[in-house]
Amino acid sequence: MKNFKIIVVIFLIPLFCFSQDLTDIDFVSPFHDGYAAVKKGDQWAFINEKGAIVIDFRDDLVPEKHNDVCYPVLKNDLFLIQRNENNLTYFGFADVQGKTVIAPKFLKAKSFEFNNSIALLLIKQNLGYNKLLDKPMVSYKYREVLIDKSGEIVDYLSPLYPFSVDAYAKKSPEIKSKIVSKDIVAVAQDNTFSLRKY
Repeated sequence: MKNFKIIVVIFLIPLFCFSQDLTDIDFVSPFHDGYAAVKKGDQWAFINEKGAIVIDFRDDLVPEKHNDVCYPVLKNDLFLIQRNENNLTYFGFADVQGKTVIAPKFLKAKSFEFNNSIALLLIKQNLGYNKLLDKPMVSYKYREVLIDKSGEIVDYLSPLYPFSVDAYAKKSPEIKSKIVSKDIVAVAQDNTFSLRKY
């Protein structure tokens, strides 16, 4: 009798634990690397090709533009996440378990291609202290960087550009360079590109 109960439980587990019908979904993206994004209200989740949720609904996933449609992408086992702090939005990456692997510290980032991503690194420079205003004087700059899956900088792709927090509220800087293969990045220079091996 005991063995019979164990067998019944084993057969019922898939029915209750793995069977999922997603309802009231607002949007379903195409699959990328075996995962699709689904939207419900203001939150996104990822499903696998069997329709099972692998990343539950959350509000920190970052939609990216794909053929004039915006949705998050899980590529190279990583997806973009965001965090707001001091009127700025910082971007990082989480893995297929939903664990943050690259803390949100970039002004912008693109999905991983060929195990690398292009991101905008914010650099804060301390200029001194203003005694009259009783506050530190700082300057901000940013630059495009190529990062690996651990968040380490592989290459610096652009010079330093000035950054204004006030201007950021109206329009954030854009990533202009792009990864074109597993060994080559097209680095933006004014209105042209130069190809660089990395």
